[in-house]
Amino acid sequence: MLKRLWPLCGLLAILAAACAVDSSGPTAGESPQLFLTPAAVADLAVDDDGMAVPGNCDDATPTHSTISAAVGAASPGQTIQVCPGAYPEAVSITQSLALVGPNAGVSGLGARAAEATITTGATTVLIGAEDVTVDGFAIVGDFGVYVTGASSSGIQVLNNLITGTSRALSFDPGGDGINILGNSLFSNVRSLHLAGSPFANVKINENRFSGAAGTGVFFSGNGSIAGYEFKSNELNHLANMAARISNGVVSMNTINARTIIDLHNSSITQNTFNGASLRPCLQLFGMQFGEDPSTNVMISHNQFNDCGAAGSGSYALQLSEGVDQITITKNTFMNSYDGISTRLRFVGDAPGPEPPPADWTLNPNIHINRNAILASRNHGINNTVLGTLDAECNWWGSAAGPAGTNDASGDVDYTPWLTGADLDNAPCNGPLPPVAVNKDQCKNGGWMVHGRADGSRFKNQGDCIQYVNTGK
Repeated sequence: MLKRLWPLCGLLAILAAACAVDSSGPTAGESPQLFLTPAAVADLAVDDDGMAVPGNCDDATPTHSTISAAVGAASPGQTIQVCPGAYPEAVSITQSLALVGPNAGVSGLGARAAEATITTGATTVLIGAEDVTVDGFAIVGDFGVYVTGASSSGIQVLNNLITGTSRALSFDPGGDGINILGNSLFSNVRSLHLAGSPFANVKINENRFSGAAGTGVFFSGNGSIAGYEFKSNELNHLANMAARISNGVVSMNTINARTIIDLHNSSITQNTFNGASLRPCLQLFGMQFGEDPSTNVMISHNQFNDCGAAGSGSYALQLSEGVDQITITKNTFMNSYDGISTRLRFVGDAPGPEPPPADWTLNPNIHINRNAILASRNHGINNTVLGTLDAECNWWGSAAGPAGTNDASGDVDYTPWLTGADLDNAPCNGPLPPVAVNKDQCKNGGWMVHGRADGSRFKNQGDCIQYVNTGK
């Protein structure tokens, strides 16, 4: 009877192919996928009972019983197949290798076969080389996977269950072409950490980030990322993405935590933000703490649910000092404390003067149009700083426009507004004129302030009288 069955990806692909990622990435609107790209047969095998060959974990041929022994025996560019089992060891990788576990190609977010579990009380997998792949493991440690050395270029962390007491996955050096895909990352401190280094072409897709962390996902504000995907993830603890991110796409995620991000020439689209009426949802970094204020950002087709509560964390979407060229359109803000707000300058922000004196002034290129702002608990839009906020042509849940706590507060230009719920096609003609019901209302200039039942206005007095008489 077989000890273990190698899962489908391993049996059909890893024996004649290594699990890899399509570097082209998904096209717009697609969910990112893991692909199998033909590559080399595994060169070495590891089994905790010391018997296996590449592709057959039940073979009686003697082999390495520890991953470290196989890593030490491997040549650059080789693939090491690790069989299911327990591996209580610290693994250090200092050359280009592919480390392939029994769940290679199988997402860490669903059902999996028996694991190869690597555990220590310190740093469990230490990567100090470029072009290293770790695919299909369960990894537990103080630092689960820690990337160090001169460069992280070509690092692929795929389809793993990684638990870290201090950090699940951490990158110190910058690099190009980094893929973090299909992992479940858990830490009560940080599930993902990117240090203050220059990164390029980073894809973080189809992962789950969780734990009772104060700041679960952290990108240092001293760093940068040129070319960024954050797609189809489940984010369950606070994300502080303070690195200067350019040419980024944040899309199709389920975000159940406060997220703060510094974006340039980027988009935030088709995400669902859930605040549980307890926490804020999304903030665009401005110049606080020396950040480069977000510029040229499209925020569209997102769903914001129950974001914010009374206090400083009161918003679904907050704009910070200095942000510019921000377009907010086709989003739905449902049951927010404040749907959209501007961030006051606080003591501790740097650089710049602390309050008082008077607060900052909005850049004019911020546009909030054709959104649904519904059932807000404090204000639909709350502008607390200087300057007029363009918020024309939004749907406020009624053709009568903003009202009650679902209103616009501060210097907000909210007229005209949409008089229907179709964000693509509803007319932007609110407030609607009172409907003319008798000829006297058409006289003495009355035709100019009255209209038809559909909201359209009259051309002249005769047009008004004809409508009263005929309904046309």
